[in-house]
Amino acid sequence: MLTENRKIAAVNKPEGDGAEVNRLFPTSHFSHLDPFVLMDEFMVEAPSQFAEHEHRGFEALTYMLSGSFVHEDNLGNKSKVEAGGLQHFNAGRSIRHSEAPGEEEGHSHGIQLWINLPRDKKDSEPVYHKLPAEEIPVQDDGELSVRTVAGPGSRLQLQTEIIFQDVSMTENTSYNVQLDSDSQAVIYMLEGELEVEDEKLTSAQGYLLASGARLSLISLSQKARFIFLSGSPLGQDINIRGSFVE
Repeated sequence: MLTENRKIAAVNKPEGDGAEVNRLFPTSHFSHLDPFVLMDEFMVEAPSQFAEHEHRGFEALTYMLSGSFVHEDNLGNKSKVEAGGLQHFNAGRSIRHSEAPGEEEGHSHGIQLWINLPRDKKDSEPVYHKLPAEEIPVQDDGELSVRTVAGPGSRLQLQTEIIFQDVSMTENTSYNVQLDSDSQAVIYMLEGELEVEDEKLTSAQGYLLASGARLSLISLSQKARFIFLSGSPLGQDINIRGSFVE
């Protein structure tokens, strides 16, 4: 468990076949935030892609911010996820898949998140499904918009319960965080500027929240957009071996 809040920065790196990501973790500066194993903001433009590869031992979410992504796997699934939608798979004992940007011009832009599986679910059956944008619940009062990708109100069913929200705020609007004593969280900036405690966050920067954190995020720009993630640690070792989590 984290013992104090801290600011971290994503590391820009090549990934896949000509793709590029801003990796918040794991990096040489920060390994992971249990139960979260990996978090990438990706920017991919055809013909770049993530060619077929194998995963096991975790579940993954791909949430599209713009453009689209085409997923194909060895379970017989082939589907296209548009902006605002998401795809999820439980790799379980093993899944092979590929991901590539859709036909639209420009970058396909999104977030990929790996979530560790409880030890007794590591050998579970692999599954895949997607949710289009219109099936993701949204609360919007004109100043604060919260899309709940995972968590209360979401149709997404995960082996490890988490909260995943896409939050947008107008200038001087606040978003309050109150974590339970058994959960920790991360904020990842997509756009604009936020004030968090005595820190200012801009794009490709994150803020880690220790268990029990109580704070307000305040928008310092006309529009601030960020990802909010929280979850309870599984308390088991996270061993990453290539594209496997053991």
